[in-house]
Amino acid sequence: MAERAHILSVEALEAFRANLIVYLHGARPALDEVRGEIIRARLWLETDRKTYWEAQIRRRAQRLQDAEAALFKIRLSPMSSGLEYAQAMVRRGREALGEAEGKLKAVRKWIRDFDEVLGPGARQVELLRERLSGELNEAVTDLTRITQLLADYADVRPEAAPKPAEDTP
Repeated sequence: MAERAHILSVEALEAFRANLIVYLHGARPALDEVRGEIIRARLWLETDRKTYWEAQIRRRAQRLQDAEAALFKIRLSPMSSGLEYAQAMVRRGREALGEAEGKLKAVRKWIRDFDEVLGPGARQVELLRERLSGELNEAVTDLTRITQLLADYADVRPEAAPKPAEDTP
């Protein structure tokens, strides 16, 4: 008869399975959160930031137009008091408008390049999510089955050898 297997620790497999379950319960929400952050970042760029900088361009363009009109009035008036201040306001207005246009240009570039820049990482997150949902769930199921089989095997005791029959006269 073949020798019995030496199963030393079914508990170690069970502990590993339990730790794997804990890991899965922690990893899934974390990956869902990462996925949500990527989606929120895209929406933030496409809606909030784009809209914000477009509105800023309109406001700053209006302020620049007002400053230029004030400068024009001062230049036409016989008294040129406040000319330097008006020129400074026009210069600041142009700088502010240029800043807003640069920010909008950067936002548009990020929107255009978003998938290229974050796409590989997002695909890795999605792949890991799929593996957690598929392969590792199957691993937990397999470990449960294997642990049970090993526990059942360890509980089987070899049958006692049959006693030789005594010859009775």
